[in-house]
Amino acid sequence: MRQAQASTAASQVNLNFKRVVAPITGVVGYFPVKIGDYVNTGQTITTITQNDSLDLNLSVPSNRLNQLRTGLPVELIDPTTQKLIGNGAINSISPSVSSDQQSILSKARFANSQGRLRDGQYVRARVIWNRQPGILIPTAAISRVAGQSFVFVTENKTVNGKQQQIVHQRLVRLGDIQGTNYQVLSGLKSGETIVTAGILKLREGAPIQPQS
Repeated sequence: MRQAQASTAASQVNLNFKRVVAPITGVVGYFPVKIGDYVNTGQTITTITQNDSLDLNLSVPSNRLNQLRTGLPVELIDPTTQKLIGNGAINSISPSVSSDQQSILSKARFANSQGRLRDGQYVRARVIWNRQPGILIPTAAISRVAGQSFVFVTENKTVNGKQQQIVHQRLVRLGDIQGTNYQVLSGLKSGETIVTAGILKLREGAPIQPQS
C-alpha cells in the first residue's frame, strides 16, 4: 500500500505546475509550446535574451594583423541611414587565420543599456585603426582637372560698396575616403567655407548667393 501511495504521490508531483528559473535576467521570447503540451528534459520552452551588452563577430583581413589588437574602437553604422548607432571595442582576437578567406575572427563588445541594438540585427562595422586631427569634406565639393583635385573656397569681398561672396578655386591634396567624405591633407584650413553644391556652374572669382 505504501509503495502504491508513493507511486501516486510521484505521479501527482509530475502533474503539478513546475517553476522554471532562468540563470540570467532578460526578455522572454517566443513560446513554441502551449498549455496542455507535454515537455521533455532538454526541450526548448522559450528563449531569454539579455541585450545589456552584445558581441559582434568581425572578420578582419589578415593584412591588418600588425595593427589588430584588443581595445581598438569599433563603430556600428546603420546600413540604411549611415548614422552611428553604437560604440564598442575589440575584446577578443582568434589565434588563427581563416585559410579560405584569409581573415582573422575578432569580437567587439558593445554596451546596450538603452536597448538601441537587438540580437541578430544587421549592421555595418568600422574599426578605428588610428585617430588624428584633420578636415573632412564632402565628395560632392570636389572637382577634378587633369588628375588634380580642387574645391571652391568662399571669400567676402566689397564690390561697389556692397559685401559680396565670391569663390576661388583651390588645389587640395586628398587622403582616404570615409563614407561620403574625403580627408584633406593640405590646401584647406579649419574654419574656411567651401561650396558643396552646383560646383560645375562655378568659375574663378564668380559671385555666389548662399542658401540656407
